[in-house]
Amino acid sequence: MRTRVRRTSTAASPAAECGQSGANSLSERLMLIPAIRKDSTTGYKNVTFNRSKNKFQAEVQDGGKRIFLGCFDTAQGAATAYARSE
Repeated sequence: MRTRVRRTSTAASPAAECGQSGANSLSERLMLIPAIRKDSTTGYKNVTFNRSKNKFQAEVQDGGKRIFLGCFDTAQGAATAYARSE
């Protein structure tokens, strides 16, 4: 599985990487990937809503296999997990 992280800015300070700066945290610099389909209910790629658990799920495909990334309370949290996995 790839571990590349998409960021909106390529120049990041070492302090920001360690989470020492609140305004430039890693989650704010990740580019969340919007859904390709227009009828997506979550608005994010590879994020679905599980009605039985009442949570959002994120998953990624690697070599034709689905890899479950976890359950999250918000769609944005699941999209962030997906963006980190790319």
